[in-house]
Amino acid sequence: MPKLSNYHKHHLGILLDSEQQMLEGMKQANKWGPNPNTPVKFWQNEQANIRWWNETYPAHADFEYNHNEWGFRSGAIVRECDVAFYGCSQTYGTGIPESSRWTDLVARQHGLTFNNFGSPGSGTDKQLDIFWATSQHIKMRTAVFMVNGMYRPHVVLGNGELIEYHVLSSQTIRNNANVGVKDLVYYRDQLFSLPDEYFEHINAQSIIKIHRLCKLMNVRAIFSTYLEHCHQQLLAIQQQLPITVTPGPQTVLEDGVDHKLARDRSHLGMEANQKLALLFKDLF
Repeated sequence: MPKLSNYHKHHLGILLDSEQQMLEGMKQANKWGPNPNTPVKFWQNEQANIRWWNETYPAHADFEYNHNEWGFRSGAIVRECDVAFYGCSQTYGTGIPESSRWTDLVARQHGLTFNNFGSPGSGTDKQLDIFWATSQHIKMRTAVFMVNGMYRPHVVLGNGELIEYHVLSSQTIRNNANVGVKDLVYYRDQLFSLPDEYFEHINAQSIIKIHRLCKLMNVRAIFSTYLEHCHQQLLAIQQQLPITVTPGPQTVLEDGVDHKLARDRSHLGMEANQKLALLFKDLF
């Protein structure tokens, strides 16, 4: 791995000092909880959704969310892996069993060892931070980033000993009432008063940084998305920078048919994850 300059260490702070400090710093980001982007109807009808799922998919009834020693929903950390996956709740696998996620399907189809570093609610800038932190402690050949749009900015708050990530949404602020609520509300209100072009710029800058860091580390970077407008943004960046982008997701999304959705009836279901995995069939 490349030797870090003093500038990088100063800029990234305690994220890189040690593995234990990295884990403490990402604890807030990795801890699973209600996805702030999930419609309220899911939490009002959670039990009904679980009953529907168990009846529709009895072989996968009552699955649970299990997490590894780093707090991610994946198997034990693979210190030298073929591929590491980064993304939001769709990569984390909200609403479906681990074995049915697109990440696991891609790895299984190509016989790859992998780590899943999906974090619910994360945007591209947070994926950049998680990649930068985890890449200091594992060796990977390929990193895959599932881009999910521009409107998930996060702020990082710390007290010199602990770094906590906060996605700027009203739900997240309510769930973290004991951690700098006034600061979070301030940052949220200030950020969302900015024009769309600001978020487009931040999103593009995160992708550019990911691409360059991967090149520095001799890691192959692949960018994908399950949203058509995000695919167009990736193609626009590709015109200026030689990033690898998967085909468009037009055939992945369904028209809200229940049996195609996940258990929460909000995220992509098992069938759609199979189609998402096919976007990578020619890239490994």
